[in-house]
Amino acid sequence: MANCKTGACGGPGSRDEYDLGVTGLAMLAFLGAGHTHKHGKFQEVLQSAIQALLAAQGPDGCIGAKTPEGRWIYNHAIGTAALAEACCLSGDPALRAPAEKAVAFLADCRNPFLGWRYGLRPGDNDSSCTAWAALALVSARKSGLEVPKEAFDGALAWFDKATDGPTGKTRYTSPVETDPRLPEAAGNFQPNEAMTAAAAACRIFILGEKAADRAEILGGGDRLKMNPPRWDVSAGMTDFHCWYWGTLAMFQLGGDYWKSWNEPLKNALVPTQKREGCENGSWDPVDVWGCSGGRVYSTAINVLTMEIYYRYARVMKTK
Repeated sequence: MANCKTGACGGPGSRDEYDLGVTGLAMLAFLGAGHTHKHGKFQEVLQSAIQALLAAQGPDGCIGAKTPEGRWIYNHAIGTAALAEACCLSGDPALRAPAEKAVAFLADCRNPFLGWRYGLRPGDNDSSCTAWAALALVSARKSGLEVPKEAFDGALAWFDKATDGPTGKTRYTSPVETDPRLPEAAGNFQPNEAMTAAAAACRIFILGEKAADRAEILGGGDRLKMNPPRWDVSAGMTDFHCWYWGTLAMFQLGGDYWKSWNEPLKNALVPTQKREGCENGSWDPVDVWGCSGGRVYSTAINVLTMEIYYRYARVMKTK
């Protein structure tokens, strides 16, 4: 807030415990555009972000404090992805050991034979934590870091367990669970396909070319086709988290899936980006998670969504 020059931007976010996760998201947005702490226009910004993550990393590799409720797993997963990508893109050998420690700790947090939830092997699982952890490990694998195969096997096993076969919908902690919501946002936002999108995207990135024609992935894509992005705050339809995962999945599916998603996505995000004052370039934190993560969260995740055109190659070889 101190960096605002002409009055403070609104929507700082209500939960300081997620600052490291938001830092990681912002790092990933810069990295996705080709900037690192070694080259590009934003070296100082990225060096500062990296130092924040490294200063918060404990001897066991965990990025950030382990708060009692266990939601620190989000900070750690996103921070792990950021360190892995920074290490790979910059070629900085000083980042390799911290990234390896972060990856090893994240893999160790997984419940045996399944996925992740809050904390270190808590015994229960959820699709949101599992998706962020799995995508971080995908980034680590792409960056040349060692990732145990059983971590990916467990993630896939959880998504299968959380997906309702007849409908293709993936839910939060079971095939019949409602969508996750913050207490302050409960009742204000409509159910959506965020977990379906996350499961489809992770399945594609884990399986690669083997994902083609998988019924559970195509079923998820069909559900997303029927629920494209729509900026409607008053109706509770705005969810950047859902749009991020949906964009990852639908871009990979390509063809009619991507056509059905891409135009509504552009119509939702391009006109609503702020154009004036200190808020210039940002998005208002008006989605289901914006009250927690704030303006930096909403901006970082929407930038990551828009970077899909060049951030990931199509692993399924679609057109």
